[in-house]
Amino acid sequence: IICAQNECIWIYLDLIQDVIDCCADIFDSAEYAMTAVPTYPCGQIGFVLAGKKRGNCRNPSRIPTSTLQSSLKWYNPAMHRAAFTLPQFVEEKLAPLRPLPYLKEGTYDDIAFGGGEDDGEEKTDCFLKNIPKCIVS
Repeated sequence: IICAQNECIWIYLDLIQDVIDCCADIFDSAEYAMTAVPTYPCGQIGFVLAGKKRGNCRNPSRIPTSTLQSSLKWYNPAMHRAAFTLPQFVEEKLAPLRPLPYLKEGTYDDIAFGGGEDDGEEKTDCFLKNIPKCIVS
């Protein structure tokens, strides 16, 4: 699993698309989540989360016990899921880029995403296209 800061949708949506697209070439799951940070430009920052052989990152893989949850101030499973709920214009840009195995019914909280069809052609618009094939184990 990787998680990295991935810019603001209001300023760098094209870069976010490139990162998700390239992560989708390497990982089984590639997602963008966002949160509010008042001190950042536009008050928003995002994260790329990607992984292999674990399903998507939209749903928490563990739920805190009630004791642990009572000690947490900034996290709960609903906040986790909400971070992946994107404005429609962002969803329309990123949905077709997600890896195909995770575009089937039931994997993204039963939300039907369009796009993502594989036409059999290799993608060449990735910003890593001039770098030898990435291998992540």
